[in-house]
Amino acid sequence: MKYIMMVIIFLSLAQHAFSEDLPPVIYAEYYACEYDEGKTERQMSKWITRWNAWMDSTDLDEYGAVLLKPLFRSPSSGIDLMWVGHTPSNYELARGLSAFNATNQRQYWPAKKCSINMLARQYSMGNLSVSDLDPNEFVVGYWFCKFNKEATIRDAYFAQKKIVDKANVAGRKMSSRIIIPRQGVPADLKEYDFALAYIHENMEEWGANVDDHFSSTRNTENQKKADEIFSCDNSVVYTGKVIRN
Repeated sequence: MKYIMMVIIFLSLAQHAFSEDLPPVIYAEYYACEYDEGKTERQMSKWITRWNAWMDSTDLDEYGAVLLKPLFRSPSSGIDLMWVGHTPSNYELARGLSAFNATNQRQYWPAKKCSINMLARQYSMGNLSVSDLDPNEFVVGYWFCKFNKEATIRDAYFAQKKIVDKANVAGRKMSSRIIIPRQGVPADLKEYDFALAYIHENMEEWGANVDDHFSSTRNTENQKKADEIFSCDNSVVYTGKVIRN
């Protein structure tokens, strides 16, 4: 009996040891906005210069940000830009918001009408970090996803990771993120369980990665298994600039 109990305990520990853990959570804020009347990217560039100078004077070293612009999105009106800020902890995100709110930065923000003011959690995978991106023109494709059966974010993450890992091994430069909206979720996203982002180093890599998906990845076993877990639609594509890393 003692031997049997030892075997059961060993198998339980082994199963736990070999089970993969989700990566550290990335905490993100999203602001999708329209430019004020008479304001353009020119005014935004000036605001970013001013904001970066202020950030340099703080100890908010763990906050990074990118600025996205719609490339393929219908209708094309309603969103001129999307600011995405990210930190490794909700504490750092909250600390940064508090410091920002204590300044006069917000009154100079040139795009005050925002249809999305949302907090989210992200899980990242793939061989690209923010520092690998073309700082002036990388590409992000977003898909909005629902579970096809009783499943978890963990199931979706590891199914997607197999697809991305295989693409990376084949030489494709790309990353992906599972995005879980938390607070401030807009009404048209509430029907979805999560968003899926594909991140590409630059415009050329985006084109090559899409070609590779349709020629070799679309009908693989990994893709079929992922399709059993979740399905996605309403994709949109943005180009982006790295504002702070």
